[in-house]
Amino acid sequence: MPNTRDDILLHGCDQLNQLIHHYGSEQIVNGTLHPPLIVGNRARNDFLQFKFLVNSKKHLSLADFVQLVLNDYAEEFPDFHVLANVLSVIPLTSVPCERGFSMQNRIKSKSRNRIGIDRVEIKMKIAYVVRNVDGSKRKMVESATNSFISKMKRRKNNYQ
Repeated sequence: MPNTRDDILLHGCDQLNQLIHHYGSEQIVNGTLHPPLIVGNRARNDFLQFKFLVNSKKHLSLADFVQLVLNDYAEEFPDFHVLANVLSVIPLTSVPCERGFSMQNRIKSKSRNRIGIDRVEIKMKIAYVVRNVDGSKRKMVESATNSFISKMKRRKNNYQ
């Protein structure tokens, strides 16, 4: 973010115009006409004051700043409140998606290529839960997993 008043005045105007072009016009989605999410002229009028707010809060992380706008500035900056809502649901990276594909590839490998979609989904959910269990519950999950594996081995031995 620029530091001088003149630099702040010019900073981000092109990006704001792009946002107004996209979110400030009616959209047709699945045959339904949706009204604009923001009011372009009001956003332009509030932009300088909003930039000074951004500059005064530059010590905050993006997530913390978005929460601040959502919680404290809905009335003062209604258009930027809407844009903060949009920003809060759009992933900034593809990392979670890539992790999901990696997990799927570990589960559905060349040797397990006939496994059905339902089973892959269940195994992915289990893997996700196990991966995100905190320390106090991890031993319980590991114990249940080991118990299940030992029962599966006994079942296989009974059929051979």
